[in-house]
Order: sequence, then C-alpha cells, then structure tokens
Amino acid sequence: MPTTNDSTASPQVELHPKLSEDVLSRVEQLAQIASIAGAHHEKLDGSGYWRGAVAADLPPAARILAVADIDGALTASRPHRAPLCREAASAILAGQGKQGKLCLTTVAALDSVLPAATAA
Repeated sequence: MPTTNDSTASPQVELHPKLSEDVLSRVEQLAQIASIAGAHHEKLDGSGYWRGAVAADLPPAARILAVADIDGALTASRPHRAPLCREAASAILAGQGKQGKLCLTTVAALDSVLPAATAA
C-alpha cells in the first residue's frame, strides 16, 4: 500500500475514494460529506487520485482528511511493516507539504495536536 507515493497505487486502490463518494452520496444524511471523502487521496499539485484535483478544487475539509488519512496509514501497524513513530510520520508529511502535495498549514496543525510525546 502506498503511503507517500500515490503513483504506485493499483487501479483497484485508486477506485476506493470514488466508491466512497458514490456510496455516501446515496445516503441523505451523509451526502454533504461525500465529496470530501472522495477527495481524500487528492494532492494540492494534482498528483493524487481519483480526479487529479488541484489546490483550488480542494476545500479545507478535504485537505484535513488527506493529511489525517496519510498520518493514520503511516502510524498504523501494517502486515509489511511496523508503525512509524510520530517524528517519522511528521517528517514525511512535512516533506509532502514542501513538495506542494499537502497543505503545510494542515500538517502543522496536526503536529500541534499530536506532539512527539505520543510516539508509537
């Protein structure tokens, strides 16, 4: 599973944001958040998926969810690797922010609420 390079994602993996949006849009109580869920793998520079949306197309909620989703993937235990510590995850997120992929303000906000003391 890609954690820092969406270009390596399989077509099946790339479909899950679209499918999430499709399912949520059919539930009246969740339709408002469908597009946010559908954008959680988009990047500010257009390199994400499934739409290839750019910064101007991504509302703050989508930017927040993208950072939170990557952080969760990095700091969770996976069958192929141990969870990353808070510092390592933060460094990866900051790197993606400096590359123009993630919102640096959102990355900094996450760091402010998940300090290094909560390392995995």
